[in-house]
Amino acid sequence: MSKDLILLNGLGIAHNELIPSGTIAIILRDGHVRVVPADKLRETIKEIGSDKVEGLTMSPSDFEKLQAVVDRQNADRPPDGADEDQP
Repeated sequence: MSKDLILLNGLGIAHNELIPSGTIAIILRDGHVRVVPADKLRETIKEIGSDKVEGLTMSPSDFEKLQAVVDRQNADRPPDGADEDQP
């Protein structure tokens, strides 16, 4: 079920066994990394500036949960090129 990388809104999200569950590592374009609690991610990205973020890394278990959510959302979307107004 799990892939190696999720591309979500142009942002690459990967998994890494070194990241504790419940935290997310924010990889910055300048090469620095900030590890924050998952519930502080949005706030931290706003503080840093989304234009400075290269990608995110999380624990494999958190990654699998995110992958399941993305898969469910994709299953609920009509296929590319399908007209939603057509029966």
